[in-house]
Amino acid sequence: SSDTRLLPETNRGWQITSSDIPTLSLQAGRFTKWSDRNARKNGGDLLANYSGVNADSFSFAGGNWATPIQGLSVSGYWGQYEDAWNTWYLGGFYKRAVADKQSLSLSLNLYRNTDTGQAKAGQVDNTTWSLMTSYAAGHHKLGLGYQKVDGDTPFDYVNRGSILLENAMQLSDFNAPHEASWQLRYDVDLGQLLTPGLSAGVAYTRGSGIDYRHAGAIYNGFLGTSAAGGKHWERDMIVRYTVQNGHAKGLALQLRWSMHRANAAQGEPNVNQVLLLAEMPVRVF
Repeated sequence: SSDTRLLPETNRGWQITSSDIPTLSLQAGRFTKWSDRNARKNGGDLLANYSGVNADSFSFAGGNWATPIQGLSVSGYWGQYEDAWNTWYLGGFYKRAVADKQSLSLSLNLYRNTDTGQAKAGQVDNTTWSLMTSYAAGHHKLGLGYQKVDGDTPFDYVNRGSILLENAMQLSDFNAPHEASWQLRYDVDLGQLLTPGLSAGVAYTRGSGIDYRHAGAIYNGFLGTSAAGGKHWERDMIVRYTVQNGHAKGLALQLRWSMHRANAAQGEPNVNQVLLLAEMPVRVF
C-alpha cells in the first residue's frame, strides 16, 4: 500500500505469513475494503487504479524463496481481483560480487493478467515485465532498466501502490498498452562522504509505442489527442536523510523533485512536482 501522501493508504482484511520452512516465506491474504490517501475511514470499495472498476475482494497467495545459489532469490504469487482479472507474478533478484566493493545485480518482475468472472475491466490479456541491471562500486550505483507492456490494455493493479515494476516512477508507471520504456539511474551513498544517513539519486525514464486503439472505452480517460503514437519522459531526483542518534533516531526525511512531459497523444499531464516526506518509526510494544 502507498504511503507517499499525507495519509497512508490502508486496507481491511486478513493476511497470514509463515516462515516455518527455512529459506521460504509464504503468504496468503484476502482484502475487502480500503481507504485512499485522501480519506480517513477504512471502508471504501476496492478500486482498480486505471480502469476505475470496483470489486468486493482481492485475494492472493505465494511466497519468496532464498535459493541455494548464493545471491539468488525468486518469488511467485497468484492474485484475483474479483470479477475483473487474475494475476500471476514471477520475480527474481540476483547479486554477485565481481571485485572488492564492486557487484552486479539483476532484478526481474513479470506479470500476467487475464480477465475473469464478469470481466468488469474489459477483456484483459496483458503480459508486463521489467528488468533492471545495476553495477555498484563503493558508494556509487549505476542502473539500466527496461520495461515492456504486451497487451491492448494498460497494466492495471488494485488501489494505488500495489505494483512492483522498475519503471513505475513518481509521476508515471510507464504501463500503457504496448508501451516500451527504458530507465537510466544513478544512486550514491553519501554517508561516509558527507554525513552518515545521507543518500541521493537521480533517474531518467522514457517510454514510447503507446497504443490505446483496442483498449476499450473504459480507458478513454488516458487518451490524448489520438489513440496511438503516445510517448513521454520523466526525470526524478531524491535526497534522503535518516537521523542516526538522539530522540529522533530513525526519522527519515525525503526531498523528491519530479518532472513529467508527454506528447499530445499521451494522456498523462505535464507535471512538475516537489514532495517533502517524513517517516517516523514509533515503538509500540
